[in-house]
Amino acid sequence: MKRAEVRGDTEFENGSLIEHANCVPEYVERFAHSLVIDRRLGEGLEWDCVLAHGQLDERNGPLSRLSELEGFGGFRRWIQYWATEYARCASAAAIKLCLSHVRRPTCPRFHVDRIRLRLIATLYGPGTEWLHPDDVKYDVDGRIKQDVECALINRMHKGSVGLFPGACAEFVPKNGVVHRSPPGDEDRVILKIDKIA
Repeated sequence: MKRAEVRGDTEFENGSLIEHANCVPEYVERFAHSLVIDRRLGEGLEWDCVLAHGQLDERNGPLSRLSELEGFGGFRRWIQYWATEYARCASAAAIKLCLSHVRRPTCPRFHVDRIRLRLIATLYGPGTEWLHPDDVKYDVDGRIKQDVECALINRMHKGSVGLFPGACAEFVPKNGVVHRSPPGDEDRVILKIDKIA
């Protein structure tokens, strides 16, 4: 797989999302769809991983529960690739991965995650919605206003992988990327990766 152009802090201008287009191949989407059809994720899979010599070590992680499904090998390699890319960009030695199947918005309000950097990729279903920093309005208490004009709401494209600076990102001048789950009740399979150490 071709290495994505992720060059650390220099790409995070104005606290905006970095969206890598066309990075979720069809075989990953097909595998994610099969997880939806078979209801295989249940409450979701979440696991901590360390990286040894730049490689993800998750041999005994919960992802192995899906190993008998057709297409698992390619799906696993894709997750390993992006986990390694994220770790490189975030300077992480240990990361947390979360793979979930949702049927309703888990974060329906616009918000900023209280982390430094999060990877979010929707493997099946509609992508995460987000706002440009200049389009974010706050009330007198400093809370993000939720009544946003539809024309100002962006949505990650199908097949995209997003790097979201959060509220703890020292290189982001405007408190991170404001985003939310898309409204509606469509099935979605989402991969999230955070830094542990």
